[in-house]
Amino acid sequence: MIYLARIMAEYNNSKKKIIRIFLVVFFACLLVSFCFIYFKHLEKNRINNQNSVNETIQNETQDSEKLICDRTTRLENDPNIDRALSLINERLIMYGTYKGFFPPQLTNCIKVNIEHIEDNDENETEGYFDPNNPDIKSNYFPITIDDNSNFLADDLSTALLLVHEITHVAQYIDDYNLAIDEKESPSILGALLVKTKSGCLDDEVSAFRNQLMFAITALNEEERKSIDYRIENDDNPHPQLEILKNLRDSFDNVQYDCEKYDIDCIDGRINMHIYNVLKESGAYDEQCSAYSGTYIGE
Repeated sequence: MIYLARIMAEYNNSKKKIIRIFLVVFFACLLVSFCFIYFKHLEKNRINNQNSVNETIQNETQDSEKLICDRTTRLENDPNIDRALSLINERLIMYGTYKGFFPPQLTNCIKVNIEHIEDNDENETEGYFDPNNPDIKSNYFPITIDDNSNFLADDLSTALLLVHEITHVAQYIDDYNLAIDEKESPSILGALLVKTKSGCLDDEVSAFRNQLMFAITALNEEERKSIDYRIENDDNPHPQLEILKNLRDSFDNVQYDCEKYDIDCIDGRINMHIYNVLKESGAYDEQCSAYSGTYIGE
């Protein structure tokens, strides 16, 4: 009897072990199955969400039209602003052969707002184009200029400022339309407008270069004489004339190292020189620091 009882006890213990093993294996399989189903569900949701995002981007792209300026008359602006826009349009049509200029017709789609612009301690902002302005649309591109000196400035000084800001408008239009061509969502254009820190400075280089080239190549002789006289004789020249003077003076000792008629080479040297002048001035460090990368040469 004792032997039989021992056998029964061992049998019961073995049975309990088998049951425990079975339960462990069962719950392990159940847990694996649950995890598999759960992660499959997450993957399915991820794919569905990505497809939804792709579909949204595709729909936005398909529904979005490229930005254009096909107006044949200018938007309504204050008379002094309109005169400056008229001057830019006329001179670019007559003399504006420099390849970096924007199309003369773009002046027809510029709306200039006159506001007081708060300056920081380091930079005085004469004007700006805000790419995030919700009012931007085809045939309507708002620019803001300061109400202090620019609003009452002469037509030539105002024109120099507007050439700078309209260059930024043209950059925005190109980036926006490129985003549509490449099937990007226009809603992420803020990130596309400037790709890198160096690209941020490049945009400013183009704007300052156009100011310089407008004064040199697009104005007639009498207009250039007027600007030269004021630069040399005004004790407190207008900020745009001060900018022009500093740009011109910075080229006094520049060696182009180009063939006489190699326009592309000369243009590249001009761009690089202005780039270095702006970089060394630090005027755009704060503005460009929000972007990745470094300046050329760093």
